[in-house]
Amino acid sequence: DKWLYALQTGIKWQGQNKSSARIGLAYYDYENVEGQPSPFGTTLYDASIPAFRQKGNNTFVVNAANTPAAGSEKYGLASKFKLIDVTGQVDLMTFDPVHVTLTGDYVRNIGFDRAEIKKRTGADFAEETDGYQVRLDVGQNSFNGGSSVEVKPNDWQVSFAYKRLEADSVLDAFTDSDFHLGGTDAEGWVIGGNYAIDKNAWVNARYYSADSITGPNLSIDVLMLDFIAKF
Repeated sequence: DKWLYALQTGIKWQGQNKSSARIGLAYYDYENVEGQPSPFGTTLYDASIPAFRQKGNNTFVVNAANTPAAGSEKYGLASKFKLIDVTGQVDLMTFDPVHVTLTGDYVRNIGFDRAEIKKRTGADFAEETDGYQVRLDVGQNSFNGGSSVEVKPNDWQVSFAYKRLEADSVLDAFTDSDFHLGGTDAEGWVIGGNYAIDKNAWVNARYYSADSITGPNLSIDVLMLDFIAKF
């Protein structure tokens, strides 16, 4: 069976002018997600094949011992995934009601063990286990609130982010499907904006531009435009 164990903690500080800073630390342990090679003549470890993937994680042929015909190979994940994730944010209210918010996130997969992977799979993979994102938001933060936070006409917000996810930094199955159309082994930037045309009704635009890091050259640009209303 596959399991996820998680631990999270964090602290927040708030100043007299409503400016704030926070930091969070998390640990995620994904148990039994790595592939296991099946012995000759069996399908013993077919259950180790991921039910869903996007792209980016290093893989190997689980049924290689059975000399599969072309197109019948079954792929499992090479690495184990035990993630340490650190997040920090500074929200400046110097220009109240305009927020200037800087957010950073860093993740590292400490479950990657090159020697263990080579022993288990017979393949030698480079260590590509780091990921990070830095994001700047400027404007009203009413767009980030829940249903109880009112978005007022002419509220606005713009954002810019840079993101990099190495091949085995996180499980590619759970990454943002808009950035590089999902997966890891990608780096690039995102720009976005919100503008309220009426009470609790606004338009949102985002542009993603991302390229592969070490895999085959793959550049993907995505433009998204949404109309959002809440009531």
